[in-house]
Amino acid sequence: MITFNSSEGTLQLQPKLPPNWEGKRLPGSEAFSYSGGLGTLVLQTVEQPEFSLSFYHLQSHRSFSLFSPLLKGWHSVVSLRGRFPLYLFGEEHLLSDGQFLIFHGAGKDEVGITVPPAANLEI
Repeated sequence: MITFNSSEGTLQLQPKLPPNWEGKRLPGSEAFSYSGGLGTLVLQTVEQPEFSLSFYHLQSHRSFSLFSPLLKGWHSVVSLRGRFPLYLFGEEHLLSDGQFLIFHGAGKDEVGITVPPAANLEI
């Protein structure tokens, strides 16, 4: 199980895809999901010695913010589908389809993603 902090409390992601999942699937990834009052959140991760990759698919029923702790080192966030504010070290960045940010994490700060109501995002 994986937990994330959100503006609506802690979200617990179970080690499985939602029933009847029709979204993209990363080959060789581990999948985790949450389904509840906020909507559906699917996290797929690929961990390699040289890099790690996380793919988020969010289908929201209402607006909420999702917070992720940073690991030390270089990170990038890419908006594959959707438009959402990303809060990075207290600054807001608006990411649209195909936009991305590259930044260095100190290992203590958080990245916040504000999910709009009725959104269908891929990050």
